[in-house]
Amino acid sequence: MVYFFASPAIVFFFFIFISFLAFRSRAFYLFFGNLIGALSAAMAVILELNGQQTKLSMLILSSLILMVLLFDFVAMVIRSFKDKQKKGFVRNEVQANRDERLILREKDFQKNLALSSVPDMTDHAQALQMWQAGNEAFLHDQFDEAAEKYQISFKWQPTAAARVNLSAVHLAQNRFEEALRACDEAVQLNPSHKEARINRGLAFAGLNKNEEALQSYRKALSEDEKDPALSVLISKTERRLGHLQKSLDTIDQALELYQEVKDGWFCKGVTLDLSGKLDDAVGCFEKALFQQPKDPSIHYHLANSLNKLDRNEEAIASYRKVIKLSPVYPEAWNNLGIAQSKTGSLQDSVKSYRKAIEMKPDYYEAWLNIALACDSLKNFADAADAYRKFLEFAPESLVKHRAIAIKNLELVEKKQTTKLKDSSALKTGEEVTVDSEKPDDEKPDTQTTNPENTDD
Repeated sequence: MVYFFASPAIVFFFFIFISFLAFRSRAFYLFFGNLIGALSAAMAVILELNGQQTKLSMLILSSLILMVLLFDFVAMVIRSFKDKQKKGFVRNEVQANRDERLILREKDFQKNLALSSVPDMTDHAQALQMWQAGNEAFLHDQFDEAAEKYQISFKWQPTAAARVNLSAVHLAQNRFEEALRACDEAVQLNPSHKEARINRGLAFAGLNKNEEALQSYRKALSEDEKDPALSVLISKTERRLGHLQKSLDTIDQALELYQEVKDGWFCKGVTLDLSGKLDDAVGCFEKALFQQPKDPSIHYHLANSLNKLDRNEEAIASYRKVIKLSPVYPEAWNNLGIAQSKTGSLQDSVKSYRKAIEMKPDYYEAWLNIALACDSLKNFADAADAYRKFLEFAPESLVKHRAIAIKNLELVEKKQTTKLKDSSALKTGEEVTVDSEKPDDEKPDTQTTNPENTDD
């Protein structure tokens, strides 16, 4: 029966070859299956050479060989299906976790080719091949290689898809000017290209040109009004421009379209926090964490809102979750110290502030917080050093804070001198005098938080 397919010797070498490949790729189920096939084929050859082959032995060995061949065929189909699923999963993960847009489907690239004025099939095939190679490199974060492949694809056949994907590479590398140029070329080739408009907006946002970014996003939205992820980008940009109510209206529209849109609840929470609606912000952050429970930025913003609400123990627990997920997060360490100071744990707060400074030595907010905490702990030497560090790193634009720090530095230096005199007086038995305490309303607010917005 086996002779209808191939001689036992050829089948034997085929199984040995497949076993070798399976062993190298650690597909041991294939290795052992083909080993059985190879042994069956070898037995068939030996029996045939010795003239001991019978109808029964031929039937048994042929059945075994056919079963292994069928097993190989099924395994190949399943592996091919899994590879496609894996590629699809990687593609979807990339799209879900990035704001920049790419053209990843071949049929979309073919549409771009259809707009070409040069209907050369050879050039089309080469352009497609290089575009696919660029996508594969991008999906594995090999950005330089991806850029090279997209450039070659464009040389074979100028397409908006190649330029859009090149702009995504530049955005991933924070090369916003180059991304903008690539998007402009894509728009010239296809003025209604939504992805080009979105990436153009992201490039403008990276350059802090938020008005231009908003215009680009809105042009993209005119091409597809039911894109909730795009509405999230518009809402973020409106918030950056200070249009908080517009930002809330936009994000509400996005959430009406799709409750699970990436960053939707997070974006709304940040805007509500800035609007002073802290309880509502906490609710949004909790919904965002239900979707992304291991996102340190969401935990951080939740902790900040809880901190502002004086829900200090909850805030401390949330900051600790941030630090567990992302240990090098100086803002979280600093704000953990603030929450700890509000519960009276000044020693712990100083430790947290110093952790923040270990990661970011010029973190002037943390230096000011250390100074205030050490002043309260009557550790005047450390307070004075911290005030000096604050004055060294704080920008001149913080006029009020710098003035308070200078005044407090003078006071703690006097207290330090008095403390030394008092210590000397205790040793000699002289009378001890202590300066009166400064009224609370003259103390600067210790609740300084990092002004950076970490949601974008």
